[in-house]
Amino acid sequence: PYVGAAYQYEFAGKSRGSVWGTNLQPVRLQGSTGSGELGRHIGIGPFYAEAGVKGYIGKRRGVSGNLDMGISF
Repeated sequence: PYVGAAYQYEFAGKSRGSVWGTNLQPVRLQGSTGSGELGRHIGIGPFYAEAGVKGYIGKRRGVSGNLDMGISF
């Protein structure tokens, strides 16, 4: 199993963009975000699997997950 935590602060940031000539609303990214992560890595011989979940709080909010499977040789 693994556990992680992080803190991020964006001092000043602004994004701009357009789609097919139409300007998108600018997004301001200034602020702080904290995140926590829990997961599990399992290996059997050359095969492995990993599953995890990550949560965000602060300027960015939400939850994300991942599932990874593979073979090492």
